[in-house]
Amino acid sequence: MRRFQFSLRKLLLVIAAGLVVVSHVFTSLKLRKAEQELHDLRIEQGILVVEDASKIQVVRVDLQQPMTWRWRVYLPPGRSYVVGQQTSGILPDGFPPLGSSIGGLRPGENTVTAKVQRNERSEWALLVYVNDTVMMKADVPNAPNRWPERSSGARSRFAVSESFDPSQPTELLRYRASVAGAPGITPEPPPGGADGVLIWLDDEKNQRY
Repeated sequence: MRRFQFSLRKLLLVIAAGLVVVSHVFTSLKLRKAEQELHDLRIEQGILVVEDASKIQVVRVDLQQPMTWRWRVYLPPGRSYVVGQQTSGILPDGFPPLGSSIGGLRPGENTVTAKVQRNERSEWALLVYVNDTVMMKADVPNAPNRWPERSSGARSRFAVSESFDPSQPTELLRYRASVAGAPGITPEPPPGGADGVLIWLDDEKNQRY
């Protein structure tokens, strides 16, 4: 009789332990699903997450519009920031002088938008907005490949928030337009400078001439 009671007690303990394990697995699965849904929501809504207030934080906002890019950026205090742009001679890496940069950025959260569209003369132009205000207009070269007419643009990175050193340039977009080659050859950007759109953030003190 004692042996039967001991076995029953052991069975109950095993069942209880099994229920705990099943509950833990079920809770973990629900938590993982919730984390994935939150991750997807952040991507869909372009939610900016500031994990380190001493660094620049960037996340893109998907507008679903051709040749249009938008980013939410957090800028730490203590510096003056500018937006740089380039539409020709864009190299695979590096940044040109900040001669045509714009200000208007404040510490804290900002939005930066770049849009390529035709101007009043039906010529292609790049418009750069800071916090929904047009701060810069730049001509977009049409020759030799007239890339704005045959491109919807490249998707920017930063699907989720990323952090950057505020003392260094922060690249938001580097789109180098492809040049059509011989028949049957996939078009690709030239090895040197290319037309396109380069947008970056920089400390105003980092003027390069």
